[in-house]
Amino acid sequence: MTEGRHRRCPLLAMALVVTVLASASCSSSGGSGDAESALIGVQTSPLWITVENKAGMALTDLVIEIIPVGSQVAYTTRHWRLESGEKRDFAASTLRARDNTPFNIRVSRPKTVKVSAKDVTGKIVQVEVPWR
Repeated sequence: MTEGRHRRCPLLAMALVVTVLASASCSSSGGSGDAESALIGVQTSPLWITVENKAGMALTDLVIEIIPVGSQVAYTTRHWRLESGEKRDFAASTLRARDNTPFNIRVSRPKTVKVSAKDVTGKIVQVEVPWR
C-alpha cells in the first residue's frame, strides 16, 4: 500500500511544478509588458521596420533585431538616438548577422522583431513583436 503512495508523490510534485511554471509564463514579463510596449511602437513590412518613440523622452542606444524562424542567427542594426515622438524607418536589408551577412527576406523567414533602448534615466526598455 505504501508503494502506491510513493509512486503518486513524484507525479503530484511534477504536476505542481508544471502548474507553477505554466502560471508564471502566463503572467506579464518585464521585457515586453503592455506598459513598456506602449513606449516603443514597431511596425513591419517586407522591406521596412518602423520604430516609433512613444516614451515621452528621448531613447538612446537602440538595438533593432530580426529573429528568424528556427535560426539562432539574429540580424541586428543599431541607432544612437530616437527623439520623443520621432518615427524612423529602417530598411530590413540594413540589418546584418554577426558575419556581416545582410538580411534577405527571400533567404530567411522572420519570426519576430525585437527593439531595445535606454531612456534618458538609464532604464532599459524593450519590446518584441511578431513579424507581419
